[in-house]
Amino acid sequence: MKRNAFNQQGENDGRLQSDIKNNLFYRMVIFLCRLIGIKSIAFCCLLFTSIIHAATVDITAEFAADISKPQNNQFTNTTPISGFCAEYPAQCASNEDFNAIFSVIVPGLTAERDLITDWAYPTFMTHHPSLTLDATPRAVELIDPATGRRISANFRLVVVGMTFTRLSGNEDLGLAIANSGPPVWAYCGYETADISDRIGKLAWSINGDHKMNCYAQLDSVYEFTGTVAISDVSIGYILKLPDPLNVYGGDYEGEVIYSIGDGGDVDFHGRNTSDSEIRFHIIATVKHAFNIFFPAGSNNLNVKLDAQGSWNQWVNGGRAPDSLTKDVPFLLTSSTPFVVTMRCGIDGGNQNCGLGNGNEKVPLDVSLSLPGFTSNGVGVNNLRLTTAANGVEIDPPGTFLIDQHSYVNFRVPRQGVETMVKSPGSTWKGLVTLVFDTQTQ
Repeated sequence: MKRNAFNQQGENDGRLQSDIKNNLFYRMVIFLCRLIGIKSIAFCCLLFTSIIHAATVDITAEFAADISKPQNNQFTNTTPISGFCAEYPAQCASNEDFNAIFSVIVPGLTAERDLITDWAYPTFMTHHPSLTLDATPRAVELIDPATGRRISANFRLVVVGMTFTRLSGNEDLGLAIANSGPPVWAYCGYETADISDRIGKLAWSINGDHKMNCYAQLDSVYEFTGTVAISDVSIGYILKLPDPLNVYGGDYEGEVIYSIGDGGDVDFHGRNTSDSEIRFHIIATVKHAFNIFFPAGSNNLNVKLDAQGSWNQWVNGGRAPDSLTKDVPFLLTSSTPFVVTMRCGIDGGNQNCGLGNGNEKVPLDVSLSLPGFTSNGVGVNNLRLTTAANGVEIDPPGTFLIDQHSYVNFRVPRQGVETMVKSPGSTWKGLVTLVFDTQTQ
């Protein structure tokens, strides 16, 4: 009986231990499941927060050189104006800060916020019309993908326009917005438009070059308390580009990114902002004018060299001329830097072209004179051309040079002339090709 009792107790203990183990295992499973669940949730949250919603705005500018307008030496904005300034040009024109900028709609950008006619100072940014905008100038590098050439630009936000639409509340939102203000801080400009009792439009302009918090006070006469939707957000910007006359032709592209939301570069002091970034994609196009005109009307010229001082000294005294030479004039119009390379039908040695009579050859010197142009900072006057592969680089003109009286000089020096006169009655010929390349750096 004792054994049976002992055995029963053992069985009970075994069941108890089994229950404890099972219970512990069950709790461990629950704990692990919860732990795994927590980790899964955390992982999902990380994935969620890593997703960036970006609104993209294309900005374009162009320089197209025009011979009829040589004074035009600046980029022209080619971005269609949209948003606040397009709808209400009078309001934009009334503020001189708007004259220097162009506004564009940021597609799809929306948010919500509360407006409360509350005159407690700490709540102005959250309860009244407000905006935080980083107006600090930003350097942007633009690259021509076809050539790899780079230029530096300067981009700055100066205006943010938007539409407020009443979602809740009974007061007249249009009147409340139109009568709010004046804006606080001298650096903040403020334009409003009363559309209806449900809709009001406003635009902030930043007159400084740093990050600013701006707000206007809702009027106590035209009170409003409720939630509004923010839409039709338009951005006004200033884009400064380099002198196009110092830039090679091409399409230069770059991007500048602004964060949106709490503490961001653009902060509406609201919630449910649709995007977390604005990406401004900038394209600056440079189209240069370049023209060479030879009086003969052809780019294929037959050049006959003349004896320096005439042939009389050879005929009458047997003295060879110091040189055989010829200047070939042409008119050059250019708004761009360029490179001149030389190709030869006959190699004259020492990177020169040459003339030959079938049996012998002599060197031919070729030089270039381009009034108003420089190469390596030195005026182009009788600049020797060679067959070097990289050619001679002509500097950016810095201005639009039109119909500059230029010339190419061909010259056989005395040593070559002395060789030529030893073959009386012979004909010496050669081919010289000059390539003016505006797309070579």
